[in-house]
Amino acid sequence: MKKIAWFTPMKSTSAIGKHSIAICEGLSKYYDIDLWSKQEDDIHKTCLQVLWLEKNDKNLLKTYDYIIYDMGNNTEFHRHIYDTLMMYPGIVIIHDQTMSGFFLGYYQYTPNGKIASGGLEKFLDLTNRYYGKNIKELFSNTLHNAEPIWSPFLMRYSFLEPILEHAKGVFTHASFMRKKLQKIFPRPISISYLCYERKKNDISGSGLNVLVPVEENKIRIVSTGIVHPVKRIDKVVNVLQKNKELAAKFQYIVIGNYGGAYGDNLEHISKTSLKGCLYLLSYQPYHILEEAINSADMCINLRFPNNEVCSLSLLEQMSYGKPILVINSGIYAEMPDNTVIKIDLSQEEEEIEKQLVKLMENREHFITYGENAKKFIDEKCNLSAYISNFIELLEKCSNVSDSYYAIANNAIENIGDICKKFGYSESNAKAAINLFAYNIENLFNHKQYEQEVTSNTIGIWMGFRHSIPSLKREGITRFIVYMAEALMKHHNISVEVWGYSVNEEYINEAFMPIMNDE
Repeated sequence: MKKIAWFTPMKSTSAIGKHSIAICEGLSKYYDIDLWSKQEDDIHKTCLQVLWLEKNDKNLLKTYDYIIYDMGNNTEFHRHIYDTLMMYPGIVIIHDQTMSGFFLGYYQYTPNGKIASGGLEKFLDLTNRYYGKNIKELFSNTLHNAEPIWSPFLMRYSFLEPILEHAKGVFTHASFMRKKLQKIFPRPISISYLCYERKKNDISGSGLNVLVPVEENKIRIVSTGIVHPVKRIDKVVNVLQKNKELAAKFQYIVIGNYGGAYGDNLEHISKTSLKGCLYLLSYQPYHILEEAINSADMCINLRFPNNEVCSLSLLEQMSYGKPILVINSGIYAEMPDNTVIKIDLSQEEEEIEKQLVKLMENREHFITYGENAKKFIDEKCNLSAYISNFIELLEKCSNVSDSYYAIANNAIENIGDICKKFGYSESNAKAAINLFAYNIENLFNHKQYEQEVTSNTIGIWMGFRHSIPSLKREGITRFIVYMAEALMKHHNISVEVWGYSVNEEYINEAFMPIMNDE
């Protein structure tokens, strides 16, 4: 059984760790899997062996057939994983569309959380290396103006390149992300949606009614997850504040931690203009969250910009068979049109109001969305599908040897040297350098022709660049002909002979005895 070392955050608060442990436990039927992580308190439970980086020699990693790295945007959870990837290349699971937040934290803070000297300058040097001097200056201005790291401007730059340079293959969780990666990464890529299986708990009467009164004549809409501007709760609140008739008909339940000016403002509204309509419940135990989703007439998940590749909260809401209002972007846009209600960001509040009015007037119109959503989750987001797609990637990577990477890297380095002679460098023409590198790797990574192979084939390269009329009589030629004949007759080996056309006639003469022998 082949061995896998799987690096993932083991902290109980890591959703990535929780998901990967479920995948690993399923994969353990086919592979011998060890989880690797940083020593933590309060960790996920698992039946698999966990090896702690502080207690085990990293040279053990050379004994595995595959090394898998979970990479997400949380620096605290993924710093040690990135550090190991730099030393031991492997297959990377990309969980976020951009790693700008990860690298900003990586350089600005030390592993123990202290401010690192010169950290911002190192991050900007990284920006310069991959995106050029102009983008470095834009980043510098943006960060000094304290613009949030999830802002639309910063989201344009993925910062995946430093990670992909050390990846032998990539697995990710959406088709749109695979298309993005294919533009910058020529090695094997596979996808599967996050697997989500809802536990069949009894969630009736679990305590939500104590927090939100049951009002039979009111329509219930629900949002879940940490409350901050990316979740766009304020857009729904604005609609309800402007339309008093709507506000009187709805209960808007929001479950998730909140704070700061954004959360304080929503809390004030919940106690004043939208009292009895907006319920900000902060963090709640999972059984309360389950009951809220289960009781909803519609869920609202307006995440934008959406940094994640996939959205576990979206899949969770879909698994309950609920209609869901989403922004037509990222993973949300990728969901089939009959499973979620998509609205355009450019007319966000108008479309929110339009859909809420529809829901108020005709709830039955939305039932089919929920039914289709649940069917999609059951068919596309299960453990079996994920494992099957992941095994497919492992097999693809097995067919690409380390010698391929060595040849490709050497070619890229040579191209780099030539570019430097002409005055091109990473600082003044990073895009051109990247394009060269991508095309060179792509060249190595694609078959030049297809043929039906019925046996093992050996290629003989007779690469003489000058004409050799006496080639047939040369001792080494006669030896190669005898060897090829023996391999073909006794070992079911096919032979292809390659050379320059200047010697085509003489090569044909040398191998004529074999070609004439049926």
